[in-house]
Amino acid sequence: MDINILQAKGVNKFSILLIAAQLCISMVLVAMLVFSIVGDLLSIITVISAVLLNLFCLPLSLLLYRSSKDEILQKIFLGLSMTFALLTISGVIWYILPLVLDLPWLEQAAKLLTIISYAPITISLYNVYKARDFKIEPWLQILIFFINFTLAVWILFFTAIYFDINNLFDVSIYAGSMIIDIVLLTMTSILVLAYMPNQLRYLFSIIFIFEFFSFLGDSLSLVGYLGLFDTTGHAQLFYDLMLISISAGLLVYSLCNIKITTVEEVNKKLSDTRQLMYDLIMQSPDATCIFNTNGDIVLMNNMFIKIFDVSGPYLERSFNLFKNSENLGDNIKQKIMRVMNGETVVLHGVKLFSMKDKDRFTFNTIKIFPVFTSDKKISSYITIVQDLTELKRYEDELVQAKSQAELYIDLMSHDINNMNQIGLGYLEMAMDSISDNEKRILLERSYESMINSTKLIDNVKKVRSVNENNMFLEPIDLGKVLNEVLIDCKDFPEREVNIEYNIEEGSYVLANPLIKDVFTNLINNAVKHSYGSVKISVGSDEFFIDGKKYYRITVEDNGPGVSDEMKPVIFDRLYRSRSRTGGGGLGLYLVKTLLEKFDGTIKVEDRVPGDRTMGSRFVVMMPAIGACDGRF
Repeated sequence: MDINILQAKGVNKFSILLIAAQLCISMVLVAMLVFSIVGDLLSIITVISAVLLNLFCLPLSLLLYRSSKDEILQKIFLGLSMTFALLTISGVIWYILPLVLDLPWLEQAAKLLTIISYAPITISLYNVYKARDFKIEPWLQILIFFINFTLAVWILFFTAIYFDINNLFDVSIYAGSMIIDIVLLTMTSILVLAYMPNQLRYLFSIIFIFEFFSFLGDSLSLVGYLGLFDTTGHAQLFYDLMLISISAGLLVYSLCNIKITTVEEVNKKLSDTRQLMYDLIMQSPDATCIFNTNGDIVLMNNMFIKIFDVSGPYLERSFNLFKNSENLGDNIKQKIMRVMNGETVVLHGVKLFSMKDKDRFTFNTIKIFPVFTSDKKISSYITIVQDLTELKRYEDELVQAKSQAELYIDLMSHDINNMNQIGLGYLEMAMDSISDNEKRILLERSYESMINSTKLIDNVKKVRSVNENNMFLEPIDLGKVLNEVLIDCKDFPEREVNIEYNIEEGSYVLANPLIKDVFTNLINNAVKHSYGSVKISVGSDEFFIDGKKYYRITVEDNGPGVSDEMKPVIFDRLYRSRSRTGGGGLGLYLVKTLLEKFDGTIKVEDRVPGDRTMGSRFVVMMPAIGACDGRF
């Protein structure tokens, strides 16, 4: 064994011996002082046991009660401390007070108090017995109950036969004490067996020995008062042994529970820590490796081996943190070398090639950081390699898909839109040159379809612009924008549309000129999805939420309304109108997208609550500029 461990253990044993010697000397000194007063009444052994009761049992039980965190231990030590306190008071009344006061009944009072002193520990053990966590064999528990019950019956039987009326008090006292002893011995016997796998068995064993000597002393006292045998002096010997045993037991129990840190315990904790670190590294989903200060491998997990595609021993001989970094390029090598100065290095997008197959590589994020000792010196380096190859492939696929989508949008925005403009020009010339109404109607419908196609392309361009997050926001007068939109939307060919509004200017929000598209789309949507004469009402007012000022704009119509099933999805990009006008399906999606960029919201509800056939109401909420500082 390590010489340091032997020395530490020797120091611990020597310290315990010194403590024990000091306690013994203190006990002998107090016992001699007490014996000088009561030497005519009590033997030196009885005095020593009494001193132990006061010097060790009572303070130790209180100390263990205060220091214990376990509920069972607290119950037991509280019961013991109260029992010891009552026994101490009983001893003072029995032996000390008669030297001062000439009161013969004090001895009887002390005996009665002695019986009462067993109540606290009896209650504590009973509570533990009821709530015990471990079970014993039923037949064994029944056997213990049967033997002790039979013993109690025999004691009461012989007490009833032999007792003398002149000794009724003493016989009753010691008979009752024996019954209590039997009850306590029964419970402690069962608890010792029940808690055999637990350290609590030591404490229950100490209490069992204590009660066993008490039982022997009470038995001899009862036999003496019944006049069967002369037991003078013998009973007191067992009472002395009772107190000495409980004192020794609690002292040993206390000393054994003192946590003394030795080199051996420190080594065990270090070993447990190393095992924990080993498990963490080996089970890590990322490639993890520990290098020594020279850059050689100390420990690596399977993911680290997999990334480099080599066997463990080969990798350990061939891979060095600093030497192999040369293969990654001078820039990366310089960054890795900074870890030797105590810095943490993080490298993104590093391409690592397999040591077996030079054509196989992975994209990785590498994090390297030093581990320091207690004196701030570097002891090792930990490297964590996160394989991002699959993620990189997905990102490339997304970039490619985005490029294709942008190509299609560019085709629509430029080539197809240009073709539409050419087609619209020819349709306009054809309509001007044809006088036949039926043919003209067909041309007008074709012209309207081309117009809708052009608007759809325009909406796609706007959605793309919004989603690219390059929008510049500025203060805009919402009332002025609304008035301009409502003036532009007055004329609807072949439709009777009546728009009512009274919008005041001076309502500023943070937006850009595309805010006009929000309300233009809402007005056009109300017209498109209505039949016959259309009545639209636009209103604006102020609204406060949590002290913040908002502008609320409502657009109401008398159209067919929106069903409850469609209300949650009407602003989704996949929503497609099923009305007679067809439609491109991006109008309301564009409205919602723009408002989100402006920190606004929109919802749809029934114009007449509960009756969607009476029309719809679209409610737009936009925060006012300076609402929080009270400028507006």
